[in-house]
Amino acid sequence: GNTAANIASFGALVYLIGVAGADPASEVLRRELETLGIKSHLIQDKNRSTIHKTRIIGNKQQIARVDYENAESIGREIEAKILNEARFLIKGVDAVVISDYGKGVVTKELASSVISLSRECGKKVIIDPKPQHRDFYNGAFLITPNNKESFEMLQIADVKERGLKLSQELETNVLITLGDKGMALFEQGKERIELPTQAKEVFDVSGAGDTVVATLALALGSGASLQEAALLANHAAGIVVGKVGTAQVTEQE
Repeated sequence: GNTAANIASFGALVYLIGVAGADPASEVLRRELETLGIKSHLIQDKNRSTIHKTRIIGNKQQIARVDYENAESIGREIEAKILNEARFLIKGVDAVVISDYGKGVVTKELASSVISLSRECGKKVIIDPKPQHRDFYNGAFLITPNNKESFEMLQIADVKERGLKLSQELETNVLITLGDKGMALFEQGKERIELPTQAKEVFDVSGAGDTVVATLALALGSGASLQEAALLANHAAGIVVGKVGTAQVTEQE
């Protein structure tokens, strides 16, 4: 949701496919998406509740978060419905994002099908990954793990070695976000590029990864090179960490 909100705040048209329950929270979610100008393609699953995240804030800093969720994998029926929506929408978009939160919606079958469909249609797939699903992302255009996630994927201490190995194993480009150390880009067939952080003041890193993925997808969909897209995403991340909570960045900013 926050990834889609960041794309919308840049003034782009974004379609969101996901799963929600048949409960009051799902109605709130749909209403909020509509307010933000996000085209909602939520699949209703009567067997699960819509995820709640309750953030506990003190002095403008997040202290803790309490989640109410069912993170079991979706069944075949819901998976087929999502794939039908994706098949219909992919042809008309400029880029595809898979935001994998490890909540049961992104299955191996679904991820590989969306990647294949996108490649057939000539669309780049950008993935915000979960370490336990490393093998789901083979053949995507780009994955964007943070430092901790990329370490959990391979258990390799050296960032350079880790990025190169991930890129080779998954046949994809890799952008590792390194918090206050910026980013490291591993583009297939090219030298590693390090981008120092652009943050002036850090209030809250919540959702910064969403902003990075949103900016990358929008830049790549607009015809930017991967290096140009990473530079833009680095600047966007530097802005959003100066805001409280899961926030968005505008084109003007």
